[in-house]
Amino acid sequence: MEKRKVLAVSVGVLAGCFILQSSAFADEGKTTVKVVQFKTELSEQMNDMAEAYMEEHPDVDLQIESIISEDYDTVLKTRFANGEAPDIFNNQGYQNMTLWSEYLEDLSDQPWVDEMVDTSKEGISMDGKIYGLPLYIEGYGFLYNKDYFEQAGITEVPTTLDEFKEVVQKLEDAGISPISVNGAEWYPNGLFLANIPVASQDDPNKFLEDLNNGTETFRDNQLFYDWLDLVDVMKEHAVTDPLSVDFSGVVSDFATGKVAMIMGLNGYQPMIDDVAPDMNVGIMPMPINNDSEMNDKIYASVSTYWCVNKESKSKEAAKEFLNWLVSSETGQRYITEEFGFIPGLKNITPSAEQVGEIGAEIQEYSNAGKAAGWEFQKYPDGVTTEFGNGVQMYYAGELDKDGLLDYFQQCWDELKTE
Repeated sequence: MEKRKVLAVSVGVLAGCFILQSSAFADEGKTTVKVVQFKTELSEQMNDMAEAYMEEHPDVDLQIESIISEDYDTVLKTRFANGEAPDIFNNQGYQNMTLWSEYLEDLSDQPWVDEMVDTSKEGISMDGKIYGLPLYIEGYGFLYNKDYFEQAGITEVPTTLDEFKEVVQKLEDAGISPISVNGAEWYPNGLFLANIPVASQDDPNKFLEDLNNGTETFRDNQLFYDWLDLVDVMKEHAVTDPLSVDFSGVVSDFATGKVAMIMGLNGYQPMIDDVAPDMNVGIMPMPINNDSEMNDKIYASVSTYWCVNKESKSKEAAKEFLNWLVSSETGQRYITEEFGFIPGLKNITPSAEQVGEIGAEIQEYSNAGKAAGWEFQKYPDGVTTEFGNGVQMYYAGELDKDGLLDYFQQCWDELKTE
C-alpha cells in the first residue's frame, strides 16, 4: 500500500472530532508551532512547558495537544490527510519511520545530534541522516510497592516465574491484592506485554527476520508459551477482571494502594507522585519461565522521537523549540524533573531525584546490561494493534494459547512487507 493511501484512512470518522488552527500564524502575528503528542499522562506538564517557552519566546504561539496512545496513529493520519498536520509529532522509529518518511524533515544538522546516545540513532536513521529527536528513553517492567513487599516478607524481587508465583502467594497471604491488569485497551498488551517473548529471544532481529521469511512461527517457539504462563498468572490474580480496567484504572489501583503491582513505565512516576508522593516504588523483571539469567531484566528503549513535519510552514520555529527543549536549563528541567524522563541525549545528566525512583532503577538495570529492547518498533505496521486485540480475546476466553498464537501468525503473515 502506498504511503499516501495509508495516511488517508479514517478521514470521515474523525474529521470533526478535533479543532486546530489551519494557519501557520496566530491572529497576533505570532508564529504558531503545533505539537501533537501521545503522553496524555503528562498533558498538564506539557502545557506548563509550553507556557514557559512562550514567556521566553513571546513571538511564538506553542500549542501542545495530547492524544491517547491508542488513538494516536489514526488521528495523526487523519490530520495529515485533512491538511491539518502538526509541526511536530511523535514517531516510534524503525517501521514507523519508514511509514512516515515522506513527511520527516532531515534534522542531521541540528546541534543536539552529536549528543544522541548511541542506541538512539538506529531507529530514526535513513541513508545516514537523522530524522528525529530522541526525547527520552523509557523502560517498563512490573512496578511494585516496596512497602507492601516488606509487609509480605518478600526480601528479593523475583527473576523466575516460580519465584513470581511465590511473591503473588505471599502478597495474598498478607491480605494484599497482588496486581491490576489493563485489558480494556489494546496498546499496553500489543506493545509492551507481547514484546516480552520477542525481546527474550537469543537474537530478536533474526527471529523477526525468520518470521518474515517463513522459517519461524509463533507456535514453534517455546518462549511464547512460557510468556502465556505469566499472562495466566496476571489474569488469574488480577484484583478486577482485566477487560474492565483501562490505563487510568491500573494507575489509580496502584497509586491508591489497592494493589502491589502493575505493568508500568517510568512515565507513570508523575501520576503516582500526584496521588502518593511518599510511595516507595520500584521496578522489577517480568519473568516468563525459570531461566533466572534470561529473565533478570527490564525493557528499555527510546520509546519515541519528536519529528518535524517537512511540509510545515513553521518548521524553523519548530526546530528552535526542540533545541531550546534539550539545551536550555528550563527545557532540561521539564524533561527530567517535570516529565521524569531518562534523556536520550548525553548532555543531559539527571539525578535520581529528578527522574524519580522508577527512572533511577531503570538506569541501574541499563548500566548493568540488564535491559532488553522494544522490538515492537520493528514490526510491520498494524501488527501491534492486532496483537493487542488478540490478547484481549485471550483474556475473554475466546482464544486458547494455540488459538492466540495462530492469530498472531495470521496477522503477521497478512501485514508483513514482502
